[in-house]
Amino acid sequence: MKRMLIFAVIILLEIFFAGGAFSAAYDATGTWSYSTTNNWVNPGNAGCSADPNETDTAVLTQTGNSFTLVIEGHTATGIVSGQTYTCSYSYWEDGGTTTAGITFTLFSNTSGSGTSTWYWTDEVYWCEGGNTFSVTKSSVEETGLWSDATDVGDGWKYIDWFGYFWVDEISTWIYHYEHGWAYPFGESTSDIWFYTIDKDWFWTSDTVYPWIYVLKGGLWTWDIWD
Repeated sequence: MKRMLIFAVIILLEIFFAGGAFSAAYDATGTWSYSTTNNWVNPGNAGCSADPNETDTAVLTQTGNSFTLVIEGHTATGIVSGQTYTCSYSYWEDGGTTTAGITFTLFSNTSGSGTSTWYWTDEVYWCEGGNTFSVTKSSVEETGLWSDATDVGDGWKYIDWFGYFWVDEISTWIYHYEHGWAYPFGESTSDIWFYTIDKDWFWTSDTVYPWIYVLKGGLWTWDIWD
């Protein structure tokens, strides 16, 4: 009887995995707007306060059942199971380490909701908190960044101050003719951040480029990508 039960469980597991039960339901690559609510805190012995509600954007890059999420200057890594995304990341803050976890479920390829938690400690004091949030995927048109660019064909664009670049209409990543892959943040070219996988965060604008402000190290440099 036990052998039959074990055999049946094995068959069910094979069907479960073969059917792609853990396969990602969507390719969520792109920019997502999020709004937090119901912020809570356990002040522990550090006396921390709850975070305020906020609305901001994050960039998700998905490859199959794994993904990275760039949020508030930090990069989280995680896995996808069906419609559910789970990731975590740690960073130095206020003399200690904050470890954060995020889980959200997509209702469609453009919306979803989830929860996040965080735990801070300096090995003596500690506190923890979290929130619930909703997410909505942004479109290329919503960014408005490249409205002044000239379309030169096949997805390529040109702006006199920035040069030639290609825009991925789905993820909104750009490929610059000289500088490679970068992800833009901003509502206008007068105030724009770029994220690159290998070079981290940079700021520039249509009036200061090719001067670039490098977030890591807090330095100004001339055309950082060269």
